[in-house]
Amino acid sequence: MYTVLFTIAIGILLGVVSRKYRQLVLDTEKSMSWTVSFLILLFGHSIGSDQSILQNLSSFGKPALVISFMGILGSILFSLVYEFFFNKQMAPREAEGQPSMRSSGIQLGKVLLHSMKLPSILLLGILVGLSGLLSVSLGSLSYWVLCALVFQVGLSLGSRPDFIDIIHSVRPRTLLLPLFTIFGTLTFTALAAFLLSESVRDVLTVGSGFGYYSLSSFIILDLKSATIGQQAAIQLASLSLIINMIRELVALVLCTPVALSGRGYTAISLAGINSMDVCLPMIVNQRTSARLMPAAVIHGIMLEISVPLILSVLCS
Repeated sequence: MYTVLFTIAIGILLGVVSRKYRQLVLDTEKSMSWTVSFLILLFGHSIGSDQSILQNLSSFGKPALVISFMGILGSILFSLVYEFFFNKQMAPREAEGQPSMRSSGIQLGKVLLHSMKLPSILLLGILVGLSGLLSVSLGSLSYWVLCALVFQVGLSLGSRPDFIDIIHSVRPRTLLLPLFTIFGTLTFTALAAFLLSESVRDVLTVGSGFGYYSLSSFIILDLKSATIGQQAAIQLASLSLIINMIRELVALVLCTPVALSGRGYTAISLAGINSMDVCLPMIVNQRTSARLMPAAVIHGIMLEISVPLILSVLCS
């Protein structure tokens, strides 16, 4: 837990300092993309190299769907409570030159196609593991690549040009939305444990990624391996990966219609951690309120920071 906190804090600090020297800073978006891809490849190799894990993957369908559905439902319901008490419903704009349904469909298709990149890399890693080309243990390498990813997350946050403005724009009411998302997701995820007759702690562990499938899966794999063993940890991490991928895909499909219905904060909560990046254009555009922008970015940042903290507690 402390290693994760220290690493992300150093990344944020260096990011803030380096904003004065932009030429010295790596393109964190590209570097994070490569790091995530490499981690997914290593993760796929771990799955493919263990036959018993592959045999159990078919049993992940029902729990993944139930946990995903309950987590999404919880975040939606709690966001409606947030809107009722703290913000009025935001009606969509009536703007000229609105994009046609066809162009919106094309844009959504491109986003969904891009979202298939990491599952394809995961499949490649599984195939490499099945082939037996790499018979060495990659556990220590995965740990250091994970540390690099956590550092890059902090660096990316701190180096944002609007990072200081975002910090200054924080109000108690703004901070409540991510808290409602967290509590809503975790509360209904815990209910899923009773529906599935599974351990509440394990279900909360795999269901608390808020769509952050890359980092959450590898934190689970790293922390749980020491307590329940490598094989059981890989199974939990695999289930977490599937659950968070489902949440992101659902958000990609539903964020636009939910935001256009006037439920901007519900769209933000539904997007989870993706409210500040991939789902942001679907939440804030010419047809929705611009006031959603800082709320969406702060929501994503707070969830991004909270994932390592929550998982460090649940996996201890």
